[in-house]
Amino acid sequence: MSIRIDGAEALIRRIDNIASMRKVKASIRQATIFLRGKVADYPNVRRFKNWRLYGNSAQAQRMRAGFFYHLKNGDIEVPYRRGSSPKSEKLGQSWTTRTANAGWTGIVGTNVSYAELVQSSEKQYSAHRQTGWVTTRQVEQLHGQTAVNYIREALLREVQDGK
Repeated sequence: MSIRIDGAEALIRRIDNIASMRKVKASIRQATIFLRGKVADYPNVRRFKNWRLYGNSAQAQRMRAGFFYHLKNGDIEVPYRRGSSPKSEKLGQSWTTRTANAGWTGIVGTNVSYAELVQSSEKQYSAHRQTGWVTTRQVEQLHGQTAVNYIREALLREVQDGK
């Protein structure tokens, strides 16, 4: 005597496919690429006068002396050109993505030495804020839900399709 269940093999295959969560892991990669695009976007060039440079205060004199020192030593270039001036590390282009934890974690990052001063919520210079550089926290607040939605939709497709 034997019992045969038709469709058991297909059901087991479907459960195995759902358990692998390939679509969800792919959407995690997609979400990190999406967020990378948002954080790596250069703001439009905006010029403004740095009011701290003007006047005879000790701070203004130090800032001007520092500027001319670095200009003379070739550390800076006037006008500064994003991505091609001597000390530029091409911040926007440097942002990368990777996955960890067997594809369950998406990471967006950069190794540019001055990135925190430009795009960190905690350490961003006011000049960078004034010129429109977005912080990592702002990207998370503005676009994080879209990234979560990518993953949620993939999870629903994974369970519904099972393929």
